[in-house]
Amino acid sequence: MRTFKVLMAVAPLLATLPAFAQGTPEKKEPAKPPAGAPAPPAATKPAEPPKMEAPKPAKEMEELAKGMKGTWKCEGKVGEEGKMRPSKLTVQWGPELDGFWVVGKFAEAKGKENPMPYKAAAYIAFDGASKQFVRTDFDNSGGWSQMTAKAGEGGKMEWTGEGVMMGQKMAQKETITRKSDKEVEISGQGGNFKWERNCKK
Repeated sequence: MRTFKVLMAVAPLLATLPAFAQGTPEKKEPAKPPAGAPAPPAATKPAEPPKMEAPKPAKEMEELAKGMKGTWKCEGKVGEEGKMRPSKLTVQWGPELDGFWVVGKFAEAKGKENPMPYKAAAYIAFDGASKQFVRTDFDNSGGWSQMTAKAGEGGKMEWTGEGVMMGQKMAQKETITRKSDKEVEISGQGGNFKWERNCKK
């Protein structure tokens, strides 16, 4: 009986003997390619994704902003034919939104004939698809207009479109004539309302 117990205790140890007898398995070196065989291709790094570049304003937009930037003092007259009154206006133009827009802020001087001065904002951008400038104006009477113009030729820029004035929709146009780098003449019309101004900076 005692012999049986000894055998049972030793049996687990005996079971491990084949593994020890086998020893550590030998490391096999990878087979060498036969002489004259082409070398395997070198490992290549995955291609890096292209770097994203920030969009830039169109050249036409940069040139327009350069010419318009600054504070302009305008004098002229506005109103319906035969009822036009004197008008003095200050306009501040400058590039905004990383140069993709040129924004103008208009402020008319108050006077006896003008108890409610005109105020407005104009936003101009360049549409690369149609190759022309686009412009939207808003004023302090709830009026607005949308116009387009090609790049100025011969010192002129012709804006055409439509707008809403005093609740009525109407065709609108404006011509800007460049006299020098610091002087322009402006004439426009929306419905029966007209404006004529000389602006200097």
